[in-house]
Formats: sequence, structure tokens, C-alpha cells
Amino acid sequence: MSTITLPDGSKRAYETPVTGLEIAQSISKSLAKQALAVVVDGELRDLDWPITTDAAVRLVKKEDPEALALLRHDCAHVMAEAVQ
Repeated sequence: MSTITLPDGSKRAYETPVTGLEIAQSISKSLAKQALAVVVDGELRDLDWPITTDAAVRLVKKEDPEALALLRHDCAHVMAEAVQ
């Protein structure tokens, strides 16, 4: 079991490994639809990143500052594939 600490300070226990998407789904379906990524102990990760230890987690939605950086990073990968 992993203890996940949410931004409001609440803690939830999950079977290990757990993903950001699973955490979002356990909170609400609408949050799961809005989530783009997850910040795990300060590191930006994909929603399917396996969290295997106790961690502080924050879900990233499109209105969050990290969302633009994430979009730019993804676009850079698409462009790199396109020019090859």
C-alpha cells in the first residue's frame, strides 16, 4: 500500500502501484477527464506513471501553468517525428 498525500493535505491509501489516472478516477470522474498529467513529489509525470511509494501528488489540469509546458514538450516530439 502507498499513502498518497493530496494538495489539500488529505491522505489516501492505494494498492501499489497506482497511477495518476487511477487517483483522479477515485476522486471524481470529472477530474479524471480534466487531468492531463500528475506531479509526483515535484516531478511532472504522465498519468500512467506507476507510483510505487508514498508520495505527494498533484493532478495537472489544462488551466494549470504546467499544462502549457507539457503541450510544448509533446508538440516538440511530434515535430521531431515529422521531420525525420
